[in-house]
Amino acid sequence: MASLTAPSGPAGPAPSVFYDAFSTRIYDPKGRVLQLEYALEASKKGGAAVGAVGGDLAVLASWTPRTSRRQAPAAQQAALGLWRGDAHVAVAGTGLATDILALVEVARHECLAHRYVHESPLRVGRLVTRLAQDVYDTERHRIVPYALDLLVAGYDSQGGPSLFKVGPAGVIESFRACAVGRRAEQGRAYLLGRLGEPQASEPGASHPGLRRLATMVLRALLMTIVEEEGRGGEGRDREEEHQSVEEDISMVVIGKEISYTPLIVAWDPHRRRMEVRIPAALAAVLEDEEWRSIDQADGSTPPR
Repeated sequence: MASLTAPSGPAGPAPSVFYDAFSTRIYDPKGRVLQLEYALEASKKGGAAVGAVGGDLAVLASWTPRTSRRQAPAAQQAALGLWRGDAHVAVAGTGLATDILALVEVARHECLAHRYVHESPLRVGRLVTRLAQDVYDTERHRIVPYALDLLVAGYDSQGGPSLFKVGPAGVIESFRACAVGRRAEQGRAYLLGRLGEPQASEPGASHPGLRRLATMVLRALLMTIVEEEGRGGEGRDREEEHQSVEEDISMVVIGKEISYTPLIVAWDPHRRRMEVRIPAALAAVLEDEEWRSIDQADGSTPPR
């Protein structure tokens, strides 16, 4: 009769190798749920996502490598990275692309159904609870749990901006700044160090922290992608790495007066680094002269 426990002993190949080898009903003699541990490892293999909350804003950025895009159907490969759950909700994830797409569809369905029945947007906390319940039920009843880490950012009229993380175990965590995926610890430490000072909106000012917050999120994301100096080569090599991932980075902002709006991430040849630029339509909404000057320098004129 076959044993119902997974073999224990010296560490073998990487846990992600055995992601499909065991079900959640097979336990280690030490009480570990091995399949869940393998899902946690697999969630770190597919790109990176970084989010932060400041003032009345929530900014979310994602990097999806081309290898992860090939896991999804051809029609959905270009959309990988960030997803619009609703006008006030953005979703990013790392791990298996097919698992992320499945939960994104759940999030969109929940938001749409709530608007149809109640004629009001679904609160972000309630949406995250629904996603976590689906992840937890899948862990219990499905052979293989979801191998992903989700970041859900949004804005509620009652609670303001928020950022949540949902892992393979169905555990919900709330953060002011968070990073998941590849080298997430470096990005998280960078954000927490930079966000030490309060970023509450000043009276009479319109979102003064947008540029600073978006720039910090981008820097944290690049830290998770490119090796640290001393291990990533010379400065020119690092510049080439930044330019090579430019097309794979997506960024979005959600706020009190801002619905789901993508930001522009591009290589600045003059400063020789990646920069965040705001679309002209959003610059007009914010009435931010500094952002307007950036867009006008690029040749576009914000609408009056």
